[in-house]
Amino acid sequence: MYDGLTWQVDARRAGVDTLSDGQIVRLTDCPLPVCCLTYDCERGAKSVRGLTVALAKSGARATGFWLGTLASGAPDALAAWRLQGNDVGLHSWSHRVQPRLADGAFTDEVRRAGGAVARATGVPSDHLYRFPYGSGCSRETGLLRDLGFQAFFWSIDTRDWTGRSAAQVVSSAGQAGRGGIVLMHDTPGSIGACPDLVSKVRGKGLEPVPLSLALEPVYAQPRFLIPGPIVPSEPTPVAFIAEDGPGGTVLLSPDERWAAVILSGRLCFWDNADASGVAIATDAAAVSWSPDGDFLAVTSGAPDAQVYILNLGVTCALMCGRGPVPLARCPSAMRVSTPGVANRRARFSEDGRWLVWERGRPRKPETVRCSLRQVAPWAVLSVPGPPGGTVEVKIRRAATRRATAPCLLVLPAGSAGASAQVRVSAADGGRRTSTEVPLVLGTEVTLSNQGDGPGPPAEL
Repeated sequence: MYDGLTWQVDARRAGVDTLSDGQIVRLTDCPLPVCCLTYDCERGAKSVRGLTVALAKSGARATGFWLGTLASGAPDALAAWRLQGNDVGLHSWSHRVQPRLADGAFTDEVRRAGGAVARATGVPSDHLYRFPYGSGCSRETGLLRDLGFQAFFWSIDTRDWTGRSAAQVVSSAGQAGRGGIVLMHDTPGSIGACPDLVSKVRGKGLEPVPLSLALEPVYAQPRFLIPGPIVPSEPTPVAFIAEDGPGGTVLLSPDERWAAVILSGRLCFWDNADASGVAIATDAAAVSWSPDGDFLAVTSGAPDAQVYILNLGVTCALMCGRGPVPLARCPSAMRVSTPGVANRRARFSEDGRWLVWERGRPRKPETVRCSLRQVAPWAVLSVPGPPGGTVEVKIRRAATRRATAPCLLVLPAGSAGASAQVRVSAADGGRRTSTEVPLVLGTEVTLSNQGDGPGPPAEL
C-alpha cells in the first residue's frame, strides 16, 4: 500500500537454528514453503558449468559456496552461475581446515576468496560462508560476523562426495523439509540428480530457493512473487552475449505520474506527484511500460541482456530503502527471455497482452513474443481490514482458513490453474460487509516465434 510518502507492507522473516559455534543449520518458521539446495563448488570449471546448466534446465536457483582458487581460475563459470540468479557464497580460499588458522590467516582466506568473486562477477559475494568440512569454531564465526558474513552448516548431508549416484543423492536430498538446508557438491551424482531432485522437492509443495531469498523478509503484496527464473519452452545454448545499453533514458508511465529513469545502467522509479524515487537495478538498458502502467518490461545491459517483467507496486515495496541490485537478484523480477541469448528492445503490444522483442545475432535477429499469466507456486497477499474483522480463505473446495484482519496470508498452489477466494468481513455500523477477491495460482510462460494468428490469450 502506498500512502503518498512511504511504501507500507506487512513482512515476516524466517528464524534460524544454529550449532553451538553459531553456524546456521536450518531455517525455522519460514513464511513461505521453501527449502535451500546448497553446493560446495570446488571440483573444477567443467563440473560447475554442468551444475549451472542442470539448475537452469530445472528452472531452479541454488546457493554455491565457491572455493577461492576455483573462482580465481574459472571466472567465466562463476559469472554464468551468478547470471542464472544463484547465490555466490565463499568456501575459503584453499580448503584448509579453518580452526587451525590464526585470526589473521583466516581473515586473509576470506578476503582473498571474496576478492576473486568480485573480480569475476563485478560485484561482491552474498556474504554467505561455509567452512571446509563444516569445521568451524565460535572464534571464527565471530570473525565472519565482523566481516558481515553468516556461516552455514546443513540439515541434510547427501554424502555425494563419496561417489554416490544421482538416485542416491535424490533419495537423501529429497527428505528436505520446509526451511531445510541440503549439502551437495559439484559432483557427477549431484549434477545428474538435479532434475529429479527439483521435481521431488516441488512435489512436496516446496520451492528450492537461494539462501539469500529464503532469509529475506516476505512482504505482503497485491500481486504474486515469482521465486525463480521462468524456463523457456525451447532448448537454448549456454552462451552469454554482451550488449551495450543506452544511458540517460526517461520514460513516463501512461498516466504520467511515474517515470522510469535509466542513467548509466541504473534503473530508478520516480514518483512525480510526491517527488520521491526508489532505486531498483544496476544493469538496465531499455524499458517499456504496459498500457495500464502497472508493469514494466526491462531489458538488462551487459553481460546477459535478458528481459524481465517488474510490477511497479511490488518492486517499489520490496526495494524501498535497499538500494539497487542486478535484475537477476531483484526478488520481484520475473525473467521471461531465453537464457543465454542476447535480447533487444523488448516492448509491450498496444493491448498489453504480449511482449515482443528481437533476439539472437544482430545481422539475423529473430523476433519473438511472450504471452504471460502471472503465476507462482504461492501467493502472498496483504488483506486490509479493521481490527476484529475476519479473513476467510477458500482454496478450491478445501476447508476455510480464517484469520484476523489486517494480516498477511501465504496461499499455496495445489496445481497450475488452481484458484482461491478471499473474503474479508468487518463490522460497519452494526452491519457485516464482505468483499471477495479471486486469485489465480500456478506458473506458465510461453515463448514463441512471431507467426500467423494472435496466439493464445494472455493475462497481466
